[in-house]
Amino acid sequence: MKLQITILLLIFSLVVAGQKHPIKDRYPINDSNDSSFYQKAQSLIQYNNPDSSWEATRILWAFIFFDTTKYSMELYQPLLDKIETANRTFYEATLAGQWNFEWSGTNWGTAETSKEVTKRIIFNDKEAIFYSGNKVKRKTGYYLSNEYSNSRFVTANFFRLVFTDNKEEWTIRFYNNHKFVPYIGNTNTIGMLANQMPNCSCGCPEEIYSKVIDDAIVIRKD
Repeated sequence: MKLQITILLLIFSLVVAGQKHPIKDRYPINDSNDSSFYQKAQSLIQYNNPDSSWEATRILWAFIFFDTTKYSMELYQPLLDKIETANRTFYEATLAGQWNFEWSGTNWGTAETSKEVTKRIIFNDKEAIFYSGNKVKRKTGYYLSNEYSNSRFVTANFFRLVFTDNKEEWTIRFYNNHKFVPYIGNTNTIGMLANQMPNCSCGCPEEIYSKVIDDAIVIRKD
C-alpha cells in the first residue's frame, strides 16, 4: 500500500512539474534574452499607467521562473515601488469626482438592481459623500489600502477602498469597454465595479458605477 501511494505521489509530482504556467509561457526568459526582458519591464514602467505597469509586473514575475539569484526581489523592489506609486496616483485621480449608480447584484449574475437609481457618490480629497437624489445620506473619510496581500505583485497594482466611519472595505476595479484595469485603453469613459465583501469569491454583493467624464483620467499616449 505504501509503495502504491509513493508511486501515485511520484506520478502527481511529474504531472504538476509538466504543467504550463501562463506567466512563464508568455515570457520565455532564458540566458540569451533576459537582459532584453528586463529592459522592456523598465521601459514599460516609464509610462506610469496601469496597463503598462501591469505588463511590467508580469515580466518581473516571470523572472521567478528563470533565476532568482541573478534577478532577486531585492533587485527589482525599486521597480515595484515605482509601479505602486504610479498606480496609487492613478487610483486617487480616477476615483476623485462623481460616480453615478448603474447596477447592483452579485458576481453570479443575479440582477438585483436597486430602484434607487438616482444615488451617486462624490469623492473629493479625503471625503466620500453618498447621495440619494439630491439628499446627502452619508459622509465619511476614505483611503486606499493595499495591505491585504503579502505579494508585492498584488500590492503594487491593486488597492481596496476603505471607509473610515465603519471600516467598510470595497475591492474596486476600474474598467472600460468591459475590460478591467490594469488595462485602461485610450478613452475618457470609465466605470467602477465595487465588491462590497472583499474576501468573497462567489455570490459576492457588487455595485457598478459610471463616472462623469473627467479630464483627470490618465490616457495612454503610445
